[in-house]
Amino acid sequence: MSVRLHTMTVGPIATNCYILSTDEYPEKAVVIDPGDEADAIEDCLKEHHLEPCAILLTHGHYDHILAVNPLKQQWPECEILISEDERNMVEDSSLNCQFGFPDMSIHPDRYVSDGEHLTYAGMEFIVIKSPGHTAGSVCYYLEKEGILFSGDTLFRRGFGRTDLPTGNYEDLLRSLVMLLQTLPPETVVYPGHGLNTLIREEKRLHGL
Repeated sequence: MSVRLHTMTVGPIATNCYILSTDEYPEKAVVIDPGDEADAIEDCLKEHHLEPCAILLTHGHYDHILAVNPLKQQWPECEILISEDERNMVEDSSLNCQFGFPDMSIHPDRYVSDGEHLTYAGMEFIVIKSPGHTAGSVCYYLEKEGILFSGDTLFRRGFGRTDLPTGNYEDLLRSLVMLLQTLPPETVVYPGHGLNTLIREEKRLHGL
C-alpha cells in the first residue's frame, strides 16, 4: 500500500496541515491539523478527488484547529479526533490561545487515548501520548510506513514551547526522550511547523 501525502502550510504562523490518502482507498483522506485556510484545504481535497473521513488533531491550540469547523460543515460524516486531555482546550478560547481571532470552539466526535490504534482510509495510526507542549498533546504514528506526525512536540532541530496554558517543560523533555529512544531511527518526522526530519538526526542532536 502506498501512502500519498500532501503538505500544506497554512495560517499566520505557518502551521503544517497534512492530507493523506492511499491507493487502496483512493477517494478517502485523513487530514491532520487543519490549522487555517479552510478554503485552500477544501480546494486541495477536491482537486485530488478526496473526501476526508477523519481529522486527527495533535493538540488544541488555535493554529491547529481553525479550519476544523468549516471542513466538518462541508463533510459532516468526517470524524474529528483529539486527546481526551484536550477537551477543555478546544472548548475554551481562553485556553486555545486564539490571540485575537474570533472566539471559537470545536466539538470532537471521538477522544483518543495513548496506544490506541485508529484505522482510516486503509491506514493504521497509533496514538502516542506526548504531553508537554500541552497537557493532551499526542503524536500519530504510521508504524508500517515509518512516519510520525509529531505536532508541536518535536520539530526539526527543536521542540515546542511550554509557556502557554497547560504547557510543562519537564513533561515535554520526557516526551522527547520517549520518542527518540523508542521509535526506529529511520522514522520520518512530520512536525506541526517547519521541515520534516528523521528520528536518528534528532537523537544525534540531543545526544541520545
